[in-house]
Amino acid sequence: MNRQHLTFGSLLILLCLLLINVGYAQISKAVFVKPRIIVTTDITNEPDDQESLIRLLLYANDLDIEGLIGSTGVWKLSDPATDVIHECIDGYAKVHENLLLHDRDYPTAAYLHKITVTGNRGYGMSHVSGRGSAGARLIIDAADRDDPRPLWLLAWGGANTIAQAIWTVSQTRSEEELNVFLKKIRVYDLAAQDDAGAWMAKTYPQLFLLRNVLAFKGMSFRFSSKVWDHTRGGDETVVTRQWVREHIQDNHGPLGKLYPDALHIWEGDTPTYFYVMPNGLNDPEQHWQGSWGGRFRRDKQKNVNIMVQEYAGADCSKGCFVNESLFLDYWLYADAEDTWTYQGHTYANRWAPIFRWRTDFQHDFAARMDWCIKPPNQANHPPIVVLDNDSTAAVKYLEAKPGDRLSFSVAASFDPDGDELNYQWWVYPEAGTYAGAISLPKATESEIELSIPKDLGDNTLHLIVTVRDDGTPSLTRYRRVVIQGR
Repeated sequence: MNRQHLTFGSLLILLCLLLINVGYAQISKAVFVKPRIIVTTDITNEPDDQESLIRLLLYANDLDIEGLIGSTGVWKLSDPATDVIHECIDGYAKVHENLLLHDRDYPTAAYLHKITVTGNRGYGMSHVSGRGSAGARLIIDAADRDDPRPLWLLAWGGANTIAQAIWTVSQTRSEEELNVFLKKIRVYDLAAQDDAGAWMAKTYPQLFLLRNVLAFKGMSFRFSSKVWDHTRGGDETVVTRQWVREHIQDNHGPLGKLYPDALHIWEGDTPTYFYVMPNGLNDPEQHWQGSWGGRFRRDKQKNVNIMVQEYAGADCSKGCFVNESLFLDYWLYADAEDTWTYQGHTYANRWAPIFRWRTDFQHDFAARMDWCIKPPNQANHPPIVVLDNDSTAAVKYLEAKPGDRLSFSVAASFDPDGDELNYQWWVYPEAGTYAGAISLPKATESEIELSIPKDLGDNTLHLIVTVRDDGTPSLTRYRRVVIQGR
């Protein structure tokens, strides 16, 4: 009898714990529309693709990952290593059950395996046209789905599998149907690691195509040489090998063990999905706003590629610089420059739009690695920012005329772990078009009043609130207000 009572009591405790975890999963994140993404990766060309993939799997709850495609690139000319993607997913499978305690939206490993395929097996546009691939078909099928959200195609290596999908549609559908297809997709090209990006930009100038030319170097300082010393800046304490060993690799389960040491920098490809991260910081459709994934110039730039080099008869067996000469001239959106001050030093360059967020995104990574091994009550979770009773992560757009006084409040924000919240309101000058100074009294309080300057005209200003908890590690979320003068 006593044993029966103990068993029943144990079941009640387990049920209560389950309900607590379910309730936690319901309130531990903001309300947002998940971005749709497909990744093409030349994984194994160097360790950083695998590093970026490990982190991406930990954000599979906040992003709709619809494809993981093994591809080629300038440093991996053939033989996509799709098998390594599967190996990383196998590691994810081992921590999936624990991740579900933190968020029920984590997809199954079986689903991720199902959407992992191989793209074009050769390099560049010379392996596009009549050659099809499972990766290109997956992209076409995803774009054809009845879904109002744009489909973000993220090229970590070469982009020829994406180009193959576009080429196939161009050959099999009417011009009107092709334009419908192109309007559904967005391309984020990381460092132009083949000539496919140039072909897409040249052939289809209406395509939304971002190219991260240099900004990715803001992810971390370079380990292998001092060639990139000019890119250094921001909080470098969170990208040392020691920090990564302590917070990511050691004692953090199977995914930590799969996270390799950096050869050059940590995670050069991660900005592609950072750009669409629904953390309240930006609207991905407005590429000049700035986010964890960088900021881009408002106008398209001509022939921007640091990988281009004229060569004739070069030995490309181990990789070459990209030759885009067949597709000049092309125009696309490329890196913008930020001016940012950190610990008394002012930076003004194209790496600052990423390394200005480094403390935040590294702490976020460390917390999610904790989710792999710890129960919810022993790990930290990001705050929920409620802007004027709006708990979504959407950018707020409004109009104002000179002399208006606007008030904003995030007083209803909360932390799912019960941590204290700290607030910082600030203006992002490069994201807007207003060049004057803005006064923000009481910028560290939850409520703020803003006087619209008399010379705002038809310019815009971007007001952002950063909300940080005092947990370990401290985590950050944001909201942005875009004010258009009238």
